[in-house]
Amino acid sequence: MIGFSKFSQHKMTTSRPPVGLAYPKGTYKVVPFFWRGEDPLRENEALLVEYRQTQKDYRKKESELRLMQQEFDKYKEQLDSFDKYAIQIANDLGENSIATTQNAQLRKEIKSIQDQIQEIENQIKICKYWTSQTQMQKLYLEDSGLWPEIETQMRNIDLTTDSIISLQKEIGETVISDRYQYSINAATEAKVAFQCKHWLNTKLQNLRNSMNQSKSCKNGVRLTAANTLIHSNDEVNRLFELNCQIKLEFEEVQLNKELATFHRRHTVKSAFQLIQELNDVIGLIGGKPIDLNRVRDHCDITEIENEEKLMVRAAQATPRKANDRPRTAPKSALAPKVKKRRF
Repeated sequence: MIGFSKFSQHKMTTSRPPVGLAYPKGTYKVVPFFWRGEDPLRENEALLVEYRQTQKDYRKKESELRLMQQEFDKYKEQLDSFDKYAIQIANDLGENSIATTQNAQLRKEIKSIQDQIQEIENQIKICKYWTSQTQMQKLYLEDSGLWPEIETQMRNIDLTTDSIISLQKEIGETVISDRYQYSINAATEAKVAFQCKHWLNTKLQNLRNSMNQSKSCKNGVRLTAANTLIHSNDEVNRLFELNCQIKLEFEEVQLNKELATFHRRHTVKSAFQLIQELNDVIGLIGGKPIDLNRVRDHCDITEIENEEKLMVRAAQATPRKANDRPRTAPKSALAPKVKKRRF
């Protein structure tokens, strides 16, 4: 018995087929552990299964929609062909086919009315959706949250409007005040005085340049001889002084004329600007502004502005004289001294 048991045991162990492993060597992975929630339908496995089932249903419905669309197009094409045949038969039959033509026209009108009804129904669905209890509750909450901000902004608008009105009144009072008009006149006179100073400096610079040129060698000899001749004869001396006086008076008259023209031009322009500001004040206080085109043409404001532009361009294009250069800085005590060479 002992030998039989050993033989049978050896036979059983040797005759058993090899068993395959569930996971080949080196391919086993630990299953990740995660806590289950209270709702099993919201777990990843359930959601994945639902997603895949939804995709299948979507593809199925899409194929059904495609088939229905093809069938609809087929029947629509047949209906259109029937309408064409009916109209052709009605045209062939003549007066006896009035009812057929009317039926085709009525079918088209019915189809158009059905489309309009469908569009109105869609709009009604949208209106019902937005007037539902949930959407209305959202709108009420949003409205209750926006009203305080709206009231704040309305108060700010009222305050800003009052501030604008007060500023407009202040601007109007400032423009019509005697002090503002006096300041405009003073600014005009200051500009004229500055231009007069500029012209006098220009003439003085020209006089200096002419005197410097007259000090050259040849001119100096001639000037000395002329002075000797003039001072030697009393009549010539008197005529020379009279000539110089007449020249000075002529230059003074010419300068006064230029200054008067310049003064008139700027006075007219400043007066027109004041009229424009007063006209704007009329618009600010609610009145009807006046058309100033006739005043502008009568005062030649455009011509005055063009002349000023030409004067500015001429002043910018005038080259600077040698005496207009800025003075050089004094030499520093630390600057290297250059020895003069004797030739």
